[in-house]
Amino acid sequence: MSYLKNRIRHEIKFILVHLKMRYYDKISREYDVKLPIYKVRKILKKHDLYFDRNGTPSWWFNSLMIRRNSADDITREFFKYAKANIPKDANILITGCGTGWMLFWFVQQGFTRLHGFDYLQNVVDSANEIGDLINIKTNIWTDDGFKPNLKEEKYDMITALFWVFSAWKGNYGNESHASKNNLDLLKEFFSIYIPHLSDNGYLVVELIDAVAEFQVPAVEGYPIRHTMAEVTQCAEELGLSVEKKMFTGRHRRQPKMLYVMKKAV
Repeated sequence: MSYLKNRIRHEIKFILVHLKMRYYDKISREYDVKLPIYKVRKILKKHDLYFDRNGTPSWWFNSLMIRRNSADDITREFFKYAKANIPKDANILITGCGTGWMLFWFVQQGFTRLHGFDYLQNVVDSANEIGDLINIKTNIWTDDGFKPNLKEEKYDMITALFWVFSAWKGNYGNESHASKNNLDLLKEFFSIYIPHLSDNGYLVVELIDAVAEFQVPAVEGYPIRHTMAEVTQCAEELGLSVEKKMFTGRHRRQPKMLYVMKKAV
């Protein structure tokens, strides 16, 4: 009974979100990924990314149904920035690509060199099946975002959206980093990817902003948070310049900041 009750509740929620976005918020569909939703649902169900025994949708299924690309303020602004500043033939790596929504969107916008990886095998399998379903051939593999096997490859843009602050907490079955120094974690993370940036390449990272520490009532959520000053200092020390910052306070009441950083030549 609890499964049916929760399942119905979430399905109604998905419908209401769509109606709200379309008629109240009037959010453009230009950031949607063109997908055959019901076929995609079957793929996610096949790979255990559907509803659990309690009728609660997985994070990945939820992202599909609430049209995360369109609903998320930072994602929309980042897409605008990328379309205006990144050439269509740029070599792009989407780390923590999940089931591929962002990667597929870039391809559908005319970008031609897309790569992505995720930590979980069933998520990667789903991404590749969805890509086959919509005739998008991309390079998606399984890898650890904190220890990726990128060989000598260079990219014009590397993105780390949605996942870093969550993985630092150990939310994907990986080791938790919550007990480590926040600034050290940031330096370690930047240092992983800087060698794989081409000259003038972009590193795009989304972090929980430290302003969350002053919220009343307090929100625990993600304990690893960074100030703008910390990120800017860390970037400059490692040869990056912060080109743009994008902020939103609407992520489960945990403010997020997206940093677009450029590798100095």
